Amino acid sequence: MTAKMKDPVIEIDDKSYTMRLAKITNTMLGYEDHGIFTAQLTLDYGGSGQGAGGYSLDQPTADKGDREGTGYGLDHIIKMLRVVGVDTWEKMNGRDVYALIEESWGTVHGLANKFHPTQNYFIFKDHAEKWGEKKT
Repeated sequence: MTAKMKDPVIEIDDKSYTMRLAKITNTMLGYEDHGIFTAQLTLDYGGSGQGAGGYSLDQPTADKGDREGTGYGLDHIIKMLRVVGVDTWEKMNGRDVYALIEESWGTVHGLANKFHPTQNYFIFKDHAEKWGEKKT
């Protein structure tokens, strides 16, 4: 019989998140199939895994004929790099990070640094709301 440790919990702005240690096994920074610029990490928990990210990092142009980059999108990418603890996107693959999940299994709401999770974390939705509707 083997004992399994329970995943730690972190409190951020009155919300509790389960911290699941994961290895980043793949990264995607670019246009998804609908033409929206996004950043996505594939996380492996050791036998199971899921994606993290997927937020639109660009916006439609005024004439709605194209899409353009945003300050919000750039800041989102920078925050992901800082939480993982790397200086380039290419170095993320193979790194360990905590996935922040509201339930024991569910959507990844953010990331936390493996070594300093209470000081270095990134909640995707909070970041998007901070930038507001106009993410330029």
